[in-house]
Amino acid sequence: MMIQTAEMYEMAGVAAVWSAAGLLMLAGYALSRRIRRRQFVTAYEPEVTPSYDDVISEYQEDAAQSAVEHEAWQIANWKRVPHLDQLRCTSVLWRMIPTTTIDKWVKQKAAGEAIGSDDFGFHYSSMARAIRRELRAALPDNRLPAVVYPSGEIRHEWDDFYRGALNDMIEQAVVAYKVGAAA
Repeated sequence: MMIQTAEMYEMAGVAAVWSAAGLLMLAGYALSRRIRRRQFVTAYEPEVTPSYDDVISEYQEDAAQSAVEHEAWQIANWKRVPHLDQLRCTSVLWRMIPTTTIDKWVKQKAAGEAIGSDDFGFHYSSMARAIRRELRAALPDNRLPAVVYPSGEIRHEWDDFYRGALNDMIEQAVVAYKVGAAA
């Protein structure tokens, strides 16, 4: 019995030494991770943090440039629509869009901005959805020219054309305003 007790104490001592070494090793690892994390954060921390206004204005400039490029793509798509269909669609737009909105869009185009650029979510607004719905009623999606996306997907839908139709209407409005001003 005495031998068992001595062996047990010896085994317990070895286990205690191992567990103490394990704890020290674990503590050293955690400390080194904390030091490395601090070094990483301080090494890559920017010297000057940009203000909220700077970040927002840069984002808005990028979004505005992207909207103008996207609108140019839709105008190119719109020019592929047959002329009689274009006339039918723009006459629908003239009937449904209020003159105050047309005036606002004329000013935006004159400033070199995209139509609806004052509304960040213009594409998803009730006005844009109503425009697309009325244009679909005048000319169904399947009668639009095919648009090939970079992924190779082919689509026929007003999402790729309606800003071109709006731009056409705005150009007609500018001509009408110039003729009215000259008279």
